[in-house]
Amino acid sequence: MNAVVDSLSVCKFAFLGASIEEYAHALATATGEGYTGQGLSKTGERIVTLERRYNKENGFVEADDLLPERFYNEAGSSGGG
Repeated sequence: MNAVVDSLSVCKFAFLGASIEEYAHALATATGEGYTGQGLSKTGERIVTLERRYNKENGFVEADDLLPERFYNEAGSSGGG
């Protein structure tokens, strides 16, 4: 769903207030094309597949899907941020 939201340039927080079907309806209304929630979900799957293919072709491997170990072990910094 994040790939769909990103491709629609929709705020991720605003996405929590509407369903994929509602976004499909809004997109169909704006473009005059026939979009469905299921169609947008499939589009999101294609986006993620293409991103992973691009990353693989550029030397990324499955281990790169995880943050470095220090993110799991080191204490965070204190402060207002």
